[in-house]
Amino acid sequence: DPNEFARLLFDRMQDLFSKGKHQSYPQLQPKSINSEHNLSGLLPRVFGGSYEYVTKCHGCGFESVRRDTFHELTIPLTTTETKDDGNKNTNSSSFPSTVPTTIQTALDKFLTTVETMSGPNQYLCSSCHSRNDASRSLRLVNIPPVLNLQLGRYIFDMELFLRRKSLDRVGLERVITLCVPSDNSGNNNETSSDGST
Repeated sequence: DPNEFARLLFDRMQDLFSKGKHQSYPQLQPKSINSEHNLSGLLPRVFGGSYEYVTKCHGCGFESVRRDTFHELTIPLTTTETKDDGNKNTNSSSFPSTVPTTIQTALDKFLTTVETMSGPNQYLCSSCHSRNDASRSLRLVNIPPVLNLQLGRYIFDMELFLRRKSLDRVGLERVITLCVPSDNSGNNNETSSDGST
């Protein structure tokens, strides 16, 4: 699986860099512990970003924010198929979709999807100390110089109750637009598909 391989590769590289295995190669020896050439901080500097999970209580309006870091973003693909009767089916499938899918579309949906917590999944608010309906969303805080996007092609098929791989073709735009909170950047960020920003 490419996603698992990428994580394993990054973890192995970071482990080697942190333990100083590069010291066998003088040309890679960092000049100082705080130097920008220090390999132990190479991967976080190049691929490291951060995002926040925001959970908002509908009872009192309190927002719980949990920040986390990432080296890659796994973007789920939602299959949109067109049946013979012309109706659209958003369930996953092992057959290619007739509706085009792009990285920008999948990324926008990933970043704007709001999860509703209700019924037996109500949120126990730490502010009003009661269970209430709540909404949970994700927002980017810092975008790395090189944004590593992984496609989550395995989706659960609600009709067959099986985990299937989507074979949809995915288009890659030359420029991808990402939104970050205004108090961090003030603007949208545009990232080109060749890795530059």
